[in-house]
Amino acid sequence: MSSLRTRILLVGAVTAAGLILIGIVTFFQLSKLTAESNTAVSRLKSVLALVDSARSAQHHFKTQVQEWKNILIRGGDQALYDKYLKAFG
Repeated sequence: MSSLRTRILLVGAVTAAGLILIGIVTFFQLSKLTAESNTAVSRLKSVLALVDSARSAQHHFKTQVQEWKNILIRGGDQALYDKYLKAFG
């Protein structure tokens, strides 16, 4: 009887130790995953800021091209030339 009881307690202790070990490994993996996720979010924010900057530059360039066209097409009149030159610069 004592031998059976000892074996059951030993199996229970090994199982408990295994569960504790799995819990510890899971905790560290979750911490690592959280840190990697934070890094990915930070990189994504940087990429989005660069994309927004590129869109803004594209918009300003398009506007400047339009103002340059206005100078070339409508710049015969000095008042319009001054107006479009101011908008261009």
